[in-house]
Amino acid sequence: MFMASIWCSRLPVKWMLALCLLLSVHLIAVMSRISFTATGAWKQVAPDQQIKICEDQHMCTKHNFTWVADYPSKTYLVGDACSMLARKGITSIQFRGDSYSRHMYQAMLILLRNDYERGAMSPEKPVPDECKGSAQFYHKDCADIEPQRVCGGGLALRFVPHAFGMEVEDCAREKGHVYFWSVGNHALPKVPTNPGPYGRDSINDWRVHQAWFNNTVCIDLLWYQRDRRNSADERMRDNQISRNVPPTHTKAIPVGNTDEIDFTKSCSVWWVPTHYRYRAFFKEEVPERVHEYNVRMREFFDSNKCGLVNYADVYNMTASLVLNHDEAAAALTYDKVHWSMEVNLVKVQILLNALASSNTK
Repeated sequence: MFMASIWCSRLPVKWMLALCLLLSVHLIAVMSRISFTATGAWKQVAPDQQIKICEDQHMCTKHNFTWVADYPSKTYLVGDACSMLARKGITSIQFRGDSYSRHMYQAMLILLRNDYERGAMSPEKPVPDECKGSAQFYHKDCADIEPQRVCGGGLALRFVPHAFGMEVEDCAREKGHVYFWSVGNHALPKVPTNPGPYGRDSINDWRVHQAWFNNTVCIDLLWYQRDRRNSADERMRDNQISRNVPPTHTKAIPVGNTDEIDFTKSCSVWWVPTHYRYRAFFKEEVPERVHEYNVRMREFFDSNKCGLVNYADVYNMTASLVLNHDEAAAALTYDKVHWSMEVNLVKVQILLNALASSNTK
């Protein structure tokens, strides 16, 4: 199965999309790392299930097609999801990234509040009409990005916008924290430790992103996953002395290598690849470039260069929708770039199944 996933990832994009979506390459454990690839197809819902899946759970196209996984999976309702997360010891889920991540955060709030009309907004705030139902995903102002409590207060949800870095201080204190992290479709910010390029040329460019992460966020991840016994300040101070690293850097490069990481002390970090767009308006967003970016970034994180980073794929599900159900896909995107509530709720089901399959606790 592992060899099949490697072979599949190296096919030309057209062959890959035709063949790899048919392969049952689902869950690959590498050391303590989880690679969760969602494979399946959009299929028409049986008449006796349409009220439950399409009307109550809002996960169908106009003609009652929904995503059906070809691996063992569960469709989570609010009670099931909260119970599973509690059993895993998960106390906090944070989404970091651009609008794609924000939409997954909103969909998670909607599911865990069991409120499809206005669940993305805080219950204490008035909700304008333009932020109700599917319209919750049309405007960024319809997402309440203040930390929210769900599951009876037992779970904290948070979205950090345009977060190219990774604040993993919680990893240094205790387990139970999950980070879903996704970037790619925005230009990288300038930092002293990386020369660029920046601007649109950096969008979905796997070479630029790998170099950028190596010099920024990976250093933080390696620190907090390697050793939680000392404070961050102590580790940075000791390492600056041993490596003579300029104090202007946010964290010093860890001594040793990732083989020394104590995985049992780390929180759970997940890379979520960018989804398949219905239309590419710029050359940096064409399917071939996005696909290669996703493949290369997965290889990068699997290499252990950035510490222990898990993988949860939503690309296959969105690609299957566009390539096999063009009319339905067009109706489920309001700008040909971002997906509607229905698709984002399916994304959240994939993420929950990934967490359920992991040894996150």
